[in-house]
Amino acid sequence: KIVIRYARLNYKPKAAGLAEKILEQTGHRSELVIGKPGQFDVEADGVLLFSKHKAGRFPEPFEVIERIK
Repeated sequence: KIVIRYARLNYKPKAAGLAEKILEQTGHRSELVIGKPGQFDVEADGVLLFSKHKAGRFPEPFEVIERIK
């Protein structure tokens, strides 16, 4: 199960775009979950794949997709 936790309205377009790319390239659907302010995390089966807070930036789609594969 892939979960993208994002900060309310501001990051929704980024989260939706990433979810679409994940679906296209891996066949996996992502659940979009509203998180805390400033949050943009991607998890797969409970394992954190990317954290905007830790990295200081948004993920590039290829970074997340490579970790899912």
